Amino acid sequence: MHARGRKAAHLLHIGKTGGTAVKNALEDQLTAGTYDLFLHPHRMLLKDIPEGEKVFFFLRDPVSRFISGFHSRKRQGMPRTFSPWNSGEREAFAHFNTPKELAEAIGHEDPEIKRKAEAAMRAIQHVRDSYWRWFGDEAYLRHRAKDILFIGHQEQLGADFEQLVRLLGFDPAQVRLP
Repeated sequence: MHARGRKAAHLLHIGKTGGTAVKNALEDQLTAGTYDLFLHPHRMLLKDIPEGEKVFFFLRDPVSRFISGFHSRKRQGMPRTFSPWNSGEREAFAHFNTPKELAEAIGHEDPEIKRKAEAAMRAIQHVRDSYWRWFGDEAYLRHRAKDILFIGHQEQLGADFEQLVRLLGFDPAQVRLP
């Protein structure tokens, strides 16, 4: 329980799943609905959220997420933000121009190309992060299942967001995605 005896609901912000749009839509509603909302940055993990408090998040098809993550980092986050490449990303984008090139290089028969692809996969933010980064492992995710309020999907973000808004105690006509 939080302020005024209200329950908490936390956005677990998984990269490249629509979380930024969800945060923007909810940022002015933190205490207006059924729950006190906590809209966390990417670094917040499920294990960081107190047990017994509700969690909601969005997922995305892994291939689509890989492609989006690759392009986002290749643009260094632009135009929304500027996040310069780390040294590993600089090296990765010197060798791989497209997500397809990188994906195909993972299974390449040339060991040097394969090594560069594996290094790129470990270096590129959003590409290197699997869902397990946020969830821990299967056993922990199952342990926390009772805390999961809602799981949405980026591919149907609009409809899923409307459903989430209702669960959070808002009118979907009043709380909308940007």
